[in-house]
Amino acid sequence: MKEKNTFLELYFILNEEAKTKFSAFLKRHDENYYAEFQKIKGILSRKNRDIATIKLHVFEKLYPNLEYKDVSIRLLFSDLLSCLKRFLYYDQNQQQLEYHIELNFIKFLRNNNQNRLFENQHTTILKKLDIQDSLLSLKFEKKYEVNYELCQFESTTNRFNHTNFNSLIENLDISHLIKKLHHYIELLTIESISSSSIQFPLIIESIDLIYSKKWDEIPEISIYLKAIKLIKNSEDENNFFAFKELMNSNSLNWGLNEFQFFGKIALNYCIKKINQFHAEFYVETLHLYNHGVTHKWLLENGKMNGATYKNIISLCIRMKEIEQAEYYLESYKPLINEDISESYYQFNKARIHKEKQEYKKALVLLNSNIFKDPLIEVNARIEVIKILFEQKDYELCINKVQSVMNWIKRNKELGYHREYYINFLKLTLRVCNSAFNGTKEERKELVKMIKAEAKMVEKSWLIDQFAKTMN
Repeated sequence: MKEKNTFLELYFILNEEAKTKFSAFLKRHDENYYAEFQKIKGILSRKNRDIATIKLHVFEKLYPNLEYKDVSIRLLFSDLLSCLKRFLYYDQNQQQLEYHIELNFIKFLRNNNQNRLFENQHTTILKKLDIQDSLLSLKFEKKYEVNYELCQFESTTNRFNHTNFNSLIENLDISHLIKKLHHYIELLTIESISSSSIQFPLIIESIDLIYSKKWDEIPEISIYLKAIKLIKNSEDENNFFAFKELMNSNSLNWGLNEFQFFGKIALNYCIKKINQFHAEFYVETLHLYNHGVTHKWLLENGKMNGATYKNIISLCIRMKEIEQAEYYLESYKPLINEDISESYYQFNKARIHKEKQEYKKALVLLNSNIFKDPLIEVNARIEVIKILFEQKDYELCINKVQSVMNWIKRNKELGYHREYYINFLKLTLRVCNSAFNGTKEERKELVKMIKAEAKMVEKSWLIDQFAKTMN
């Protein structure tokens, strides 16, 4: 069994910026581990990721001329893992830590009757909260906590203020409502990809309360309400443009969490519209992909998901923007994890060759590469089928379809995707047979069948190609 080590596995997925930050964190917080880490950092940067080999090289570096003791390295990596956990918490929650330091400070001032300093510091914190990231960073919950200190201060100094108390309760209510709306959107997203419907307690009453209090005018609440409309009433495209307008406005202080949550809602909507043959959403979708890469909300630890890489190039191909596809093929390749980047690169390069009708070059890449990811492997086989179809080699295409269908039935790793590919293959088989002996009426019925099938890949390609055979 291949040896594993949690610290090394986590360290390897960090991007270069995070690794540099981790090194700086060690330097500030633990000089002893920093000194040892600096000695072995070069070893951890090598391409060889075999755990046993790395441990041996680390021991030789730290304890030259001594007999190897595995326990020494395990203890070192265990301690480094603890440091990494602390770093990750600090890195992800730095703003929260700074806020809690400030909150604790005004508590100290209040408890020690430092009235003037308390009032000055309280005002300063509220101003900071207004310019920091809002929404998912719980701006209103923080305002509630800060105003709670103010109300406690006013109570003990016989200066109770009803306005401040009402503000305290309002911030508490808004904070809870934002959380409730956030969870409601998560539920709607789950419902959109499943057949089940789940009741969300008191959501109608909560939304009614928002409108009765005119809290829908608060940008942090308004963006959630617009997102709910977008998901529930997807046919009305005005909902998308209203949502997009608020996303792009200056009334919200966007952070990474906000971009990830709301950006993906917008992106999923655009992809849904494209799948419904709304070509006008091509540009909107590409803009969101580029925005997601630029602002890093489509990246995980600085790395792009292989599926996102494939989708961006697919979109350019569907837009007939081949030069753009070639640009993204090269410029986004360094963002893909090294262990999968080459296979995704070769696959997408083959697709661009196919689109340029350079079929021989495409087939060489598709047939000569071993794609470890089963989804890329099945897509590569689908691309071969598409090439054979476009070359009007229907007999060979039929044989390939049957071969791929058998391969998919044997492959258990594709999960729910299997149904989408099987449906495509079944309909492609019928289109190929129709090319030989189908009547005009039978072909029209087949087009209707393809358009009606919700669970299939490459629907628009198959419809386009079938139309060409009918002319």
